[in-house]
Amino acid sequence: MLGPIVTDIAPAYDHIVSSIGASQSAAAGADFICYVTPAEHLALPGPEDVKMGVIASRIGAYVGDMAKGIHHGEKDLAMANARKKLNWEAQYNASICPADARAIRDNRPPEDPDTCTMCGSYCAIKIVNEWLDEAPTNVFE
Repeated sequence: MLGPIVTDIAPAYDHIVSSIGASQSAAAGADFICYVTPAEHLALPGPEDVKMGVIASRIGAYVGDMAKGIHHGEKDLAMANARKKLNWEAQYNASICPADARAIRDNRPPEDPDTCTMCGSYCAIKIVNEWLDEAPTNVFE
C-alpha cells in the first residue's frame, strides 16, 4: 500500500506524510507498506533519502499495528525503562535506528552525562528519580 498521502503541502517531508497515511492503511488492514522518500516529487532519491523513507514507513507500520491491537509492548516498555534509568545505551538499543540516536547525542554532548542538552539540569526524569530516591517509603510517617 502506498499512502494514502494525507496532504500534498509537504515537499521534502513526503516521507512523514506517507508514514501518517501508512499508519492509517496498516490500521485498516494493509499488510504491505511502501515507503516514500523526502525527495518524492522533487528529485531522484539518494541513499540517505531512501534510509529516511524506510525509517518513516517502519514507524507508520508500527503505529498501524498498535491501532489494530498488535502491541509491541516489550519494545515500548524497554524504552520507557531505559529513559527512567537515564540509560543511554539501552535507549539506543530500544530505538528504531540506534546509530542515528547515538550520533545525535554524540554530536551534542551534555555537561552532565545523565541528562541531554535539551533540559540539562532541569531534566524532569532525573529530578523525579532523585526525589523518589529521597522520599520516605511511608508518606504518612
